[in-house]
This record gives sequence, structure tokens and C-alpha cells, in this order.
Amino acid sequence: MDTRQRKLGLIETQMASMHELARGTTQGSEMIAIRGRFPYQVLVKAAELLFRKYAILQCAVSTHDGDYWLVQHGEFDRIGIRQEVLSNVDKCWQYYEEAINEPLAADYALWRILLLSSPDGAEHRLIVTCHHVMIDPAGYDELLRDLLGFMDALLEGENLLPGQVGIPTAVDEYLSDKPSELDTSDTPCPVISYQRNTELENRKTKVSTIVLDAREYHALDLQCRNNGVSVSNYLAGLFLCQARKEGLAGKAVVLRTAVSLRSRVKSQRDYLNQLGCYLSMVDTPLEFGQAPKPTQIAKTYQNTLFPRIFHNCYRKKNTETGRIRQEVKSLLNAEGFVHGLGLCHRGQIDVDHQYCNFMVTDYDAVTSSLAGDIACELHILQFNGGLKCSLVYTWPLVSHERIEAMRQQMHSAMLEYCLVERRLAV
Repeated sequence: MDTRQRKLGLIETQMASMHELARGTTQGSEMIAIRGRFPYQVLVKAAELLFRKYAILQCAVSTHDGDYWLVQHGEFDRIGIRQEVLSNVDKCWQYYEEAINEPLAADYALWRILLLSSPDGAEHRLIVTCHHVMIDPAGYDELLRDLLGFMDALLEGENLLPGQVGIPTAVDEYLSDKPSELDTSDTPCPVISYQRNTELENRKTKVSTIVLDAREYHALDLQCRNNGVSVSNYLAGLFLCQARKEGLAGKAVVLRTAVSLRSRVKSQRDYLNQLGCYLSMVDTPLEFGQAPKPTQIAKTYQNTLFPRIFHNCYRKKNTETGRIRQEVKSLLNAEGFVHGLGLCHRGQIDVDHQYCNFMVTDYDAVTSSLAGDIACELHILQFNGGLKCSLVYTWPLVSHERIEAMRQQMHSAMLEYCLVERRLAV
């Protein structure tokens, strides 16, 4: 029997509304490549240990008197866990995109797991999909560290009795009531002449990824340092320049930055070792010059706009669920599509790559963009010394051809930037 725990906070309500009305828009999937043999039942047992440890993994979302609530069901059988054997696990990307695009039934369970395995059981892709009410992108590190750690310990024959972690309080109380200083109301949105009017059920989240190995990433990092910018801000500048060339931005653009609020609650005792929704979005208006360059935009963003972002995560007082739902519905009209561009920097993925019984060889992370309220998102992460940049977009509202052109141009520009550093080092 479901037991109501607490009403969702403002940020969680926004996530729940988007998920309900926009076919799972507020969910994300992480895909881990694993080398090593282990029985499927070990994964299931590890997932159950994870389920028993974190109370929020035992929850669903329900509505009561017009508001969203977290309800605790405590039934592990609700969690969808399955295995597929593929002749070639390297062809797993189709399954990954399907996982991203298949909405979680939030009133039933908030997460699921898919294991893709090679016929000999030596290679795997582990895909974990979660609702953002339960966990934001930055929280996956902790979730997956525990899951992989439980698997390894079970393979070592350990008897595990993990401690229990309660449901976190809504993060709203840690946000300021001060209005944002970054007003985006007068920032013009581009006229997207190639926009296709496509119903929500026919839209798909698609991903195109750029990969730099450890040597290339090191060269890129050195060159960015020499120019006084961080890698993430340089990539944001490069992304904006290429988006403008492809018609996804005009003379000005609204850049929506995903901000983790974990730093605000890090010192709070009851937030330690908790999953939960700590995600906020900040819209930043940004004007382009006549011939913008990536480093120029990066410095503007880094030195002028970025320091103000964390001061502009605020909550509106007395915002009703009905009003939030109405705002979400307005996003779903294709005529209102494209508010700007999105940026999500995950940083260094804090998941071990070497365990006693298996090795994590690769890592991917993507969030759904079905609502199409932004033209394209750039997801950046570092894992095991390398760098991944994923362009996440809503097809067919934005075409494969335009994104592929952006990907190729960005990749070439990044490699050229690396070559400058290498030539200087010779």
C-alpha cells in the first residue's frame, strides 16, 4: 500500500509536471560499459540492496488535492530490471536512446535498469534510468557507486547489511527569495524557419557525441588554461558559435544552464549521503558580437555571467501547482518551440573504473529533451582521463543533418585547439 510521505517542493513539482505532461522529459539515463563476468542475479540482488538502503528509491509520485506527493510503496518488484543478450554489445546505442525516450510511469516507480550483455557474458552495458524527482544528474555518481560496489562485494561473497537513508527534505528552503538579476524577457528568440510541427508522441530525444581521449583532453585543458578559460566554458563558447552558424541562435540567445544546488546543502547534516532533486535551471541572456569567437564568448560567460548564476537560483513565493502545470503546457506547443540552448557540465564522474571482479571502461550520461523547449543541449563529462561532449536534441524538430554538421565542426575545432598546444610543446 502506498503511504504519502511529503508534498513535493517547487523544483520537484516542476520536474513532476514536465514528466507527466511532456512524456518523461525530466528523466535521465546513464550507460556504463563493464568488462567482466558476473551472473545477472548478482545485479538484481545489488539493486535490491540499493532499494532497501535509500527510501526514495522505494517511492512513486501521486497527486492529492491538486498537489504532487512522494508516496512510499516499498515493493521491489515494481522496479523494472531486465537483461538482453546482444550479438554485439557495441550496437547498444539504439537501446540507450529507447531507454531515454520510454517514459517512466512515475505513479508506479521512479527508476529502472537494463543490462545488455555479450553472448559470452564478458562485456556488458548497464543502463540505469531515473526520474529527476528522485535524483538529479549529479547524484548518479553516488547511486552507481553503491550499485557497482554492492555487485563487487556480492561477487566477493560478503554479507551486506547497508544502513538506511531516509527521504530528503525538499531543497526549496535553501533557495533565496531574491528575484533573478538576469532578465531574459527581452532577449529575442531566433525565428526557426526549418522547425517542423511534430506532435509530442512523435518526438524523440537523440544524441550525437564527441569523444576526446586522455591525451587530447590534456592538450585541450592546457590550451584553455593558457587562454584563461576553463574547458567547460571554452566548450560552451564553441557550442554557441556553432549553434549560431547552424541557425539555432540569432544575434542573442538564452543559454539555460543546469545548476546543482548540492553545494548549498552540503554542510547540512541531514543532506549527507542523500539522493534527491537538487537541480535548478538558470536562463542567461547572451549577446553575440559581429564575429564571435569561442574564447571570447567563454570569457564573457566565465567572468561576467557565470559568477551571477548561483545567486540567481531563486524560488517564487506562493507558486501553485496549477500555474506550474499551465506553464508546462505552454511549452508543448510547437509554435513556441526553441527558447534557447542548454548546458549541463557534469565534471569528473566520481565512479571507480577498477573493481575486484570487473572494470568500468566507458560512461555516458543523457537527459530527455522531448518537450523541445530548447533547440539543443551540450552535456559535458570527464571519465577515466578522457572527455565526452554530447549534443542532445529533439528530433525531428531539429534535424540529424544540422546536429551532425555541428558535431563535426565542433570536433574539428577542438582537435585544432589541441594541435596548437602540441605544436607549442614540440
